[in-house]
Amino acid sequence: MADRFPTLPFRDDLYGPDELFAGFDVADPTSYARTLDFRTYRSTLLPLDGQIGMLRALHDQSITERRTELLAGRRVVAIMGGHALARDDPAYAA
Repeated sequence: MADRFPTLPFRDDLYGPDELFAGFDVADPTSYARTLDFRTYRSTLLPLDGQIGMLRALHDQSITERRTELLAGRRVVAIMGGHALARDDPAYAA
């Protein structure tokens, strides 16, 4: 099941880079295949069935709830990622 759905469907918090890229070593590009980020991507390429579809829906709802909590009381234009700036850095909100 871990190859088909590599994470738990319920989350208490949002993912961070340390969790998504744990195990990655820049000196070993093949190590990316061991990260949660890649394993999750790879799982989306597998045939979908009812059980996996249900787990994905539960996971998506859990992430939506965590995102809603994070953004409560904030005026947000967009959510972006993929850069080295920490999300709690004052410049990130600028």
